[in-house]
Amino acid sequence: MEFDFLKFFSVSVNGIPILMVIAALVFLIKQFGVSGKALTASSLALGTLMGGAYQYSVLPPKDFAGWFALVVYGITLGAFTSMDYDLIKGLIVEQTAKLLSKQPSK
Repeated sequence: MEFDFLKFFSVSVNGIPILMVIAALVFLIKQFGVSGKALTASSLALGTLMGGAYQYSVLPPKDFAGWFALVVYGITLGAFTSMDYDLIKGLIVEQTAKLLSKQPSK
């Protein structure tokens, strides 16, 4: 099974991409003066919690496999969001452009 980056980056709640929400929250944390490893840890924690919460909202796990998938998804989202801010910003811009180009015109 191949990993679908477009699907991963396009996950949204009420039309708002989760990755953008996490990036915005990390930006706010940065504005409070948090930096370095503490900012990276905050980003990892936010991404993990948001990813896990999203997976739970889509389909609450009923067995170990479901919980394991939830944890893996959350950690993966957390790891992506704990990358360098500029890298995440570039990925968001790139993936948003791809999504917008696939939207039917009105």
